[in-house]
Amino acid sequence: MTHAEPAEQPTAESAGLTGVTLQWPGFSDAGGNLVEVDNPENYTLVLLPDGTFTFSADCNVGTGTYSYDADGALTLAPGAMTRMACPAGSQADAFLSFLNDASGVTLDDEGNPTVTTADGGSATFVNIGPAEAPAAEPPAAQEGELLNTVWQWTAHVDASATATAVENPERYTLAFLDDGSYAFVADCNSGSGSYARDGETLTLLPGAMTLAACEAGSLSDEFVGTFEQVAGYAFEGDGLLLRLADGTALALDNGGPFDATATGGATAPEGGNAAPLAGVTWRWATFRDAKQDYVVPATADYTLVFNDDGTVNVVADCNNGNGTYTVNSDATLTIVVRATTDAACPPGSLSDSFIEYLNQAGPFAVGDDGLLTIELMADGGTMTFAPEE
Repeated sequence: MTHAEPAEQPTAESAGLTGVTLQWPGFSDAGGNLVEVDNPENYTLVLLPDGTFTFSADCNVGTGTYSYDADGALTLAPGAMTRMACPAGSQADAFLSFLNDASGVTLDDEGNPTVTTADGGSATFVNIGPAEAPAAEPPAAQEGELLNTVWQWTAHVDASATATAVENPERYTLAFLDDGSYAFVADCNSGSGSYARDGETLTLLPGAMTLAACEAGSLSDEFVGTFEQVAGYAFEGDGLLLRLADGTALALDNGGPFDATATGGATAPEGGNAAPLAGVTWRWATFRDAKQDYVVPATADYTLVFNDDGTVNVVADCNNGNGTYTVNSDATLTIVVRATTDAACPPGSLSDSFIEYLNQAGPFAVGDDGLLTIELMADGGTMTFAPEE
């Protein structure tokens, strides 16, 4: 007695469901109410023979898996997808909800599938022909491409992909270092922090920064405020796109290799009024602002040493400190004193003021008399330093 081989079960491919682009024109809910979509080309579904599918849901795209049975049962399980905030009036959420609720499918003579949902809704997708072959997977971003580069903020890209340009991107920079830290300049402020990276997922953890009051119109607060929202990154040509949790993004251009002494990708200005800073012990001599003009007492030590590696050593009366410095292309100086001892100096000490002033450093120059002057941001005053013999 012979046994007949069981009939081969039809697959989604043999049923003609795979390899074509299906546009979603809208749907009918359980009550028979029709919801139309103004731009069906933004809502598409492509089933692939391997049991996966791709989709576009207005401003987002994603992938998922599906199952198909001989009786026409169809279930869709969306998986990884982008999380952009689509414009007002978008049907992205409704489309995703419809895909999640799919329970069955039938095809008409023209190959247009009608997908039904468990709650009695339905939608007839429009078959617009063969789907384009998926683009080759882009190579994974190499760690070295992200690290040790000065990234200059050029634009803020909103959820609708509209970019608002930053007028002076060289004043807003970000550099990721291979020790897990990052350094930034935000107009008249600067600072550092740490980051965590897993593939193209990226998170920034806050650290120390200066708190100078920048001039009106500055984007310092906005730039720094985005750091805690960073969720991932991608490369666009030579540029970097930092994706934020709210669906917007920061566009940054490659400003060249990172140099601790020139975060903005620039070197110290040339000319007799900006001699090299490194290799000299600078002693604080005078301070002048709108309210006062005084000579710093010689009985206490207030010195500054710029090192060739971009670090700075500070003596502030009875305390010692260290940090980093940046010489910017516009003849300004950024100093970040990161750590200091916490000794209680004698009454009248200028220890705290000295550190505070250094963290507000702005334009600087070395005059023909050999004195270093550092103007503080927001008209905060002028410090004068004399080189120690």
